[in-house]
Amino acid sequence: MPSIIFDETLTDAGSSLTGGSRVYYVAWEVLVPGPAVHNPQSWDTDVWLGIGHFQFGNDLTAAGSISGIGYGDPHWMNAEIGQWIVEPGDIGGTFASVIAEYIRWSISPGTQVHLYIFG
Repeated sequence: MPSIIFDETLTDAGSSLTGGSRVYYVAWEVLVPGPAVHNPQSWDTDVWLGIGHFQFGNDLTAAGSISGIGYGDPHWMNAEIGQWIVEPGDIGGTFASVIAEYIRWSISPGTQVHLYIFG
């Protein structure tokens, strides 16, 4: 069963250790929407744009040829309450995961997001 390995309120841009090396899914809640956060359409009020994104990374210095942390693709937050699940989600009764020691984020100015990583 997954447990919470990261539990923080995020603002601005930053990075941190995840608290583990395997990530199963991420959940978030926008606590304070900043001025750039908006709903682009009146027919779907659950979709929000302008919140920000997060990325997972790993220390690549172990081999001695790369000096730093490498980050993967951004995962955009597009709802007040949302989740990102590692695909395909479930294989033979076990969770799929990504290997990640680090997380970095970029949250739009004035916005606060509480983010949980389950690993």
